[in-house]
Amino acid sequence: MSNGGLARIQFLRYYPRMGRRISTLAGWIWFALFLFASCGGQTVGLKIVFPDAGAKQAVDTITAWVLVPGANVTCAQLQGGTARPGDAGCPIEDHQSFAWPITGAGPGRLKVDGSGARLFFAEAGLAGAAILRGCTAVADAQGGSAVTITLQWIDSGCTASEDCSVGWYCHDTLHQCLPCSSSNASHCGSACTNCEAQRSDKACIEGVCGCETHADCGTGETCGAGYRCATGADGGMDGDAGGDQGADSSPADSTDGGSGDGCTPICAGKCGGAEDGCGGVCPSPCLSGEYCESGVCRACNEDAHCGTGCVNCSAQATNTACVERFCGCWDDLNCPNTTCDMGAQQCHCVPNCAGRSCGPDDTGCGDCGTCDSGKWCAPEGNCQVCDTDQHCFDSLNGQCRDCTVNAQNKACLVSAGPDWGCGCNTTGDCTPPYTCSATTKRCECTPTCTDRCGGTPDGCGGTCTESCPAGQFCDGDFCVECIYSEHCGPSCLNCATSLNGFKCVFSYQSMLHTCGCASAQDCPSQAPNCNMSGTCTDGGCTPDCTGKDCDQDDGCGAPCGCTTGHRCATGGCLLCEEPQHCGDDCVDCSFTDSPLCADIIPGAVFACGCFSDSHCTVPGHSRCVQNHCVP
Repeated sequence: MSNGGLARIQFLRYYPRMGRRISTLAGWIWFALFLFASCGGQTVGLKIVFPDAGAKQAVDTITAWVLVPGANVTCAQLQGGTARPGDAGCPIEDHQSFAWPITGAGPGRLKVDGSGARLFFAEAGLAGAAILRGCTAVADAQGGSAVTITLQWIDSGCTASEDCSVGWYCHDTLHQCLPCSSSNASHCGSACTNCEAQRSDKACIEGVCGCETHADCGTGETCGAGYRCATGADGGMDGDAGGDQGADSSPADSTDGGSGDGCTPICAGKCGGAEDGCGGVCPSPCLSGEYCESGVCRACNEDAHCGTGCVNCSAQATNTACVERFCGCWDDLNCPNTTCDMGAQQCHCVPNCAGRSCGPDDTGCGDCGTCDSGKWCAPEGNCQVCDTDQHCFDSLNGQCRDCTVNAQNKACLVSAGPDWGCGCNTTGDCTPPYTCSATTKRCECTPTCTDRCGGTPDGCGGTCTESCPAGQFCDGDFCVECIYSEHCGPSCLNCATSLNGFKCVFSYQSMLHTCGCASAQDCPSQAPNCNMSGTCTDGGCTPDCTGKDCDQDDGCGAPCGCTTGHRCATGGCLLCEEPQHCGDDCVDCSFTDSPLCADIIPGAVFACGCFSDSHCTVPGHSRCVQNHCVP
């Protein structure tokens, strides 16, 4: 006889059938675990019991575990929260988590391998927090008898409702935070409103105060359409309201118009611009659990509009009827490819996994399994090796990834070893400016920051971080030599305030550019003379260049010189438009990385720069970018 098998969870709800309206009389659910052995199937039933009706309505998820207990792990520890599934000594054999209330096919399967002791543990939660726990220990998982797990509220030790989260209140005697109910008139909805203390709308309908009968309304009011109290409401209710109706706490909604003659607008249950009975229209939309049809708010208690979310059950693959505000079944017609469990009002869904080893079955009833690490489930339901660009095994996280959606490394490197995962075979697997490295098989980009100012693009999507070095300044995006009057020498001084001269000249003594003079025109009034060393001095002499050429002595031992942007040559002053004499300062472009002298900006003065790559002849600076030669 086999020691293992698969266990399928099937959700069952038992309601007495009363026409098309069902009343919940029990607060429990069934999970049936069917264990198959080679000598014949043997069933172990798992029944989960809620502590009360409020608990059944409060939770939105349920998780069940099958645990193999160690020597030091007990149900009491799990129940008290001092031990968790998966802790040392408490390995998880299998688990199943699903939304509550169940819609559609419901949970999948639980796996129980072998016989022996097991802990059956369950938690029910709300908004990600566990609020109910239960645990049962069995000596033999294949014993054949039903296992019952009774859920209990997790003790929060509250003394007042302020100790609880929003939407919860503290029970006076249990000292337990309990959820505000969608049907509890004393703690109604997310605000925990006490509807019973109100003058009108004293019932709790789908989480808001409303009415089920006239007794829930104030003096002179009746329970009208939309299950809200109103004065003179049409279609008053005198019996069980049923359905999914909501209400506010006012007897009638306000309107945007009316006769102004004392007429009381009637807007309860109306929508879509319906008339309010006083010559105006009703502005209010329908509430949760209602939908608008022909100007009237109607309860979501039919197949196409079911429950608080008005789910269209008829559009589902199974459980196509609305049964007590949940999608379920009345007969087999609501269960395509399956049968209706008349007691549970749910489709008895048995997955058809013939020819499939993974993914959903072909009836929409459940899942046929998962693939091992390094494989993915193809649409036809078989596991395939993750060795394509769209399904590539990532050794870092043990999952299959789609490399083609990456900005870089769009190919799957099918090899055993460190190269396994997304990478590149050619530059076509990269996005420019990245290229494929033949060595690493990864898309790489080398930042270009030589001669670039800090904060400028580095060519790889980032920015350069280093500032210009000493003796250079930032001109646009690029660092250039300090050989200009405004930026001169290693400290990039502004010569406009220098007593040595207003011009940036090259000193053959220091072999550096420095502030100085080429003629007396470059000197300040405090030192009007330019000596032969290119430095301004007071000299006790007054220069005089009247009627003299630029190369003649100014009377103080220096040439008369030329105006800004010109140089002295045989025959007079010439415009500085040559590589050796360029721009306002007549600089020698050989000191720069851009040896061409041209009017880079038409109409402006000449400057050292470039128009094309052919002008960039300095080694290491072969590209012309923004009129600068760069690496």
